[in-house]
Amino acid sequence: MLSVLKFKTAEQAIEIANGTDYGLAAVIFTDNLSTAIWCSERLDAGQAHVNKWDVGGYCQVN
Repeated sequence: MLSVLKFKTAEQAIEIANGTDYGLAAVIFTDNLSTAIWCSERLDAGQAHVNKWDVGGYCQVN
């Protein structure tokens, strides 16, 4: 199942993501490394992946 929600700012996206009852993993899709780092530092998630979904014990940045 996939849910898609629209947002206008990175701050709003973080608010939406952190407003759920879930937070085991998060995926950030961006071409800007600064944005990826900024978002990953603010997400309430056990894992944060950037531009690729890798279920496992590591995080890979492409």
